[in-house]
Parts: sequence; structure tokens; C-alpha cells
Amino acid sequence: MGRHLQGLGLRDLTTFSDGMIRCWDDVAGTVQFSAPLNMAAIRDRVVLNARVLDLGCGYGRITSQLLSAGYENLRGYDISVKMIERAKTRYPQLDLKVADAAKLPEADNSVDTVVVSALFTSIPELQRRRAVADEIRRVLKRGGEVHGVEFLRERGAESGAFKSKAGIEMWHFEPEELRRLFTGFTRWESWCVNVPSLSGSPSAVLQFVAYDSA
Repeated sequence: MGRHLQGLGLRDLTTFSDGMIRCWDDVAGTVQFSAPLNMAAIRDRVVLNARVLDLGCGYGRITSQLLSAGYENLRGYDISVKMIERAKTRYPQLDLKVADAAKLPEADNSVDTVVVSALFTSIPELQRRRAVADEIRRVLKRGGEVHGVEFLRERGAESGAFKSKAGIEMWHFEPEELRRLFTGFTRWESWCVNVPSLSGSPSAVLQFVAYDSA
């Protein structure tokens, strides 16, 4: 862990360093994301009038898919100003804002569902990932759910550390490692599927839902 994180509590952390934010701003105009949420699970479990947050919404891909699926009480947050600018040009009807996923401008217990698509993959440092997971728990209502998808580590890889072709540091997970981020939830369901990575090569991802027993 870098010395810049030593001595910081989770509530003091931001999702990304300033350098990482600049990296995402640099690729915001051209990057194409592909990690798919399990939309069937969302339609089965999340009512259409639910209040849904898309964290790490990027250029609005997932938020737009949710709107098309009939969800209207949507808001997306991304820490990259350039990503949100691209999103507002492409999807002007969406409510998308610049914010840090570890410090959301949302009240406690105010959200029904949070969705994340490769958000945690984009956070290479464990303490920052924990800070975001804690923030998700804070804003969720009792009985709220997290629906997500994150990239998995290649078989035999000694570490989850990974650098994209654009030079952005990322993290690929073991399934149980991802589950541990959501230990505050009593139930966990997951599905492994294959998708193209940012570079276009085949990659395994884990779709999941974290929730509490009724």
C-alpha cells in the first residue's frame, strides 16, 4: 500500500488519486465499456419505481440501459468531469453528476438499489475499495441491494494488479475477494460470464447481487 494512504481512515479516502482521475479524463472521449450487468436479475428483483444509483457511471451506458428497461428514478455519479461531459452530450435526458463514489452527496438510507459496472475493477487500492463499499452501505435503505459486475483475475495470476493498454492501473478479482467487500450483506448470488476487455481480448467477469435476507 502506498505511503499516501497510511494513517488515513476509510472516511478520509477518495475513490481515486488525482493522477488516476486525470488518466480517466484523458480516455473519456474514446473508451468503450463492455462489462454487462445481469439485467434479468435486476428486472426480477428491482421494482420499476425504485431509486437507483449508478456509481462509476462513466459516459452513461448502464444508466441508459436501465432507463430503456423502464427505470426512471435514476441518478449516475462519476468522478471524471470529462466522462460526465461525454455522457450529457450523448444522453441529455439522464441525471448524471460528478461526484466521488466514496463521498456521495446522498442521505443515509435513501437509495433502493446501487449498480456498479467495473467500478471496483478501476480502484487498484484495497482501502479505497473498502471506502466505496462502506459508502454504498451508508446510502442504501434497509433491504437495499447492490447489483454489479467486475473483472476476474486470469487463472494462475499471482496478483490482481493490472495495467490497461491506456496505462491505467486496475485490479482483477478472485470471486471470494470480491465477496469480502460486501460482507455486511447476508446474501450473495453471482454468475461468471465472458466478455471483451477494454483492449478487446476475452475476459471473465463476475456478475453479482448482494442483499440481506428478508
